[in-house]
Amino acid sequence: SRVTTKEPIDKIIRIGIKVIDVEPLKEMINYANLIDLSLYSTNTVQNLKIALSKANSVLAHPLSNDEILDATNNLRLAINNLKSYKVNLEVRADLQKVSARTKVNVLAVFTNAGTEDISNLVITDSIGLERNVGLVLAGESKIFNLSYTLPAILDGDTYVIDVNAIATYADGLISNASDQVSFEITNIPSEELEKERNQDLIQNYEEVEKAEKHDLPVTGEHTNLYLVITLCTVGLALTLYRLNYKKRDAHR
Repeated sequence: SRVTTKEPIDKIIRIGIKVIDVEPLKEMINYANLIDLSLYSTNTVQNLKIALSKANSVLAHPLSNDEILDATNNLRLAINNLKSYKVNLEVRADLQKVSARTKVNVLAVFTNAGTEDISNLVITDSIGLERNVGLVLAGESKIFNLSYTLPAILDGDTYVIDVNAIATYADGLISNASDQVSFEITNIPSEELEKERNQDLIQNYEEVEKAEKHDLPVTGEHTNLYLVITLCTVGLALTLYRLNYKKRDAHR
């Protein structure tokens, strides 16, 4: 059995004569627990959960500083490797009511809310539109103005236009987003409909929640570098001392 005591601030654990600093691992675990995992892909989230479970196990029963460092860096790597392919599409029209041959303007706002760049974006609709947009960077939004002249004959009470966004990534993965605008069919004269036209569709758009690309530094990386530099400096000093000692000894 081993005796374990904890400091009041719970940063240092003493096991026998060993002193283990658990603070880096605790900070990494706390960071991981604050991430909204619903924004990220299933595979990368699963990898994070495995690393987080291992980190909690190590924290509960730490054996050495090296074990703490390994668990911290494994969790950091899983956090940095989180990927999101989240996309969002919102469309709105400048009219809510239409009649035959009415011209309507539709504003489509596409947002790449993920962590990965989209290599090719295609916008389509239920009427036959297909627009190749191309590259959309992570976090970038693009706005499209779409114009339609409705058919001469409108059946039913409503007329619907579906708009779709198909995003293809460099790794071959595809994400889709869709939205629609629905118009009430009416017999109101066109000049009266014009009075109801919204001239500023871009107003009141809410910012889409975006997944963060994490880039946490390696724990202990700088410490190891400084240790190497220190050891090299000490080694050089010892070598120079020995050379000087031999020279003095030769002159005696």
